[in-house]
Amino acid sequence: MDTLPILRRAWIPGLWLLLWQGAALLVGEELLLPAPLPVLGRMAALLGEGRFWLACGHSLGRILLGFLLGVTLGCLLAVLSACFPPAGAFLAPAMAAVKATPVASFVILALVWLRGENLSIFISFLMVLPLVWQNTSQGIAGAEVKEEPEREESAPPVTFTPYQPAHRRPGTGCISQINDHLFEGRYSPKWIDGKKHARNIYAHTREECEEKLAALIVQMKRELAELKAAQAARMSSRY
Repeated sequence: MDTLPILRRAWIPGLWLLLWQGAALLVGEELLLPAPLPVLGRMAALLGEGRFWLACGHSLGRILLGFLLGVTLGCLLAVLSACFPPAGAFLAPAMAAVKATPVASFVILALVWLRGENLSIFISFLMVLPLVWQNTSQGIAGAEVKEEPEREESAPPVTFTPYQPAHRRPGTGCISQINDHLFEGRYSPKWIDGKKHARNIYAHTREECEEKLAALIVQMKRELAELKAAQAARMSSRY
């Protein structure tokens, strides 16, 4: 273990002890400022007495009781402030005043109102209450509430099977079923430019689709015949 850092810091308490001893010599009154050695001697003597430890336990218990009361009431008031915002607005000035006021001021007032044995309970309670209330209120306000997603009812499985058209004679087009209530008819004749030109029709039933497709085929054949006749006329006029 490296003792060099410890030795380097040892001069700090030693310097304070020297300053303490020097101040005690300057004052010259042990009642006002005793020297370090008498204080250490008296402390060693008290450590061997049972009433010293009893007094320390009573003081620690009263401080702990005030702390627990402050935590409990602070949490309850924070929940009240979160559920009822006007209550939080009402408590905020009082909590801010308690935090901003020095402890010594409360000690003087408490000595008038309370007995000395209850002073430590009141002071620890008063110091803890505003801190717990503020931090708990901020924690509740900043907490994200996670809502459970609503379960969507699963839709029944679709048992749709597309219509598989039977083999059709050339020049009669084709019919396919898109869904339960929609049929598509298509006719793709070869146009005068040598490419196939497709046109589609739609119907709600297969019978209606057959009728519309037959009308489409007649119309496109008529248009194709007219285009071929016009093309032949232009060719003959050149010669």
